[in-house]
Amino acid sequence: MKSRFYLPKYFLFVVLFSLFFGACHSKKNASLPAKKRNKIESKIIDLENKWLGAYKIGDTTILNNLLIEDFILVYETGKILNRHELFNELQKPEYNTNSYQQSTESVIFNVFNQNAAILSGILNREYIERNGQTAIKLRFTETYVKLDNTWRLAICHFSRMEE
Repeated sequence: MKSRFYLPKYFLFVVLFSLFFGACHSKKNASLPAKKRNKIESKIIDLENKWLGAYKIGDTTILNNLLIEDFILVYETGKILNRHELFNELQKPEYNTNSYQQSTESVIFNVFNQNAAILSGILNREYIERNGQTAIKLRFTETYVKLDNTWRLAICHFSRMEE
């Protein structure tokens, strides 16, 4: 019996390998004009802000337009959710939209062949709990793909950073 996580791990490997291979062997990537790169970067950063905001408040309507059908989210605990599972999580009554504040820093951006981009950085979260505030830092990596002339988020991975 195969693990239910076989496909997502395989999908992640294929996407990342394809992006790496394409970046290494594409003349287009090497000659991407700065103006075009800046336009793509601006669009992706805007989408990243929409993603984090919609995720925070559990807005599945916005997320429905931002995420590809085969979207994968990997939490810092190692828990893996697909798009459907994420939407179910966000609809649970115990999902508290006011439990944290967040900001990003040290964001690194890479474009591949004008149809894929990887965003990586640090996500700072301050959780507001009954017994005070807890701050954590998460390293994040997000892979965006351009499908039908529209940028969408394909994979998001969080890793907790040591304090």
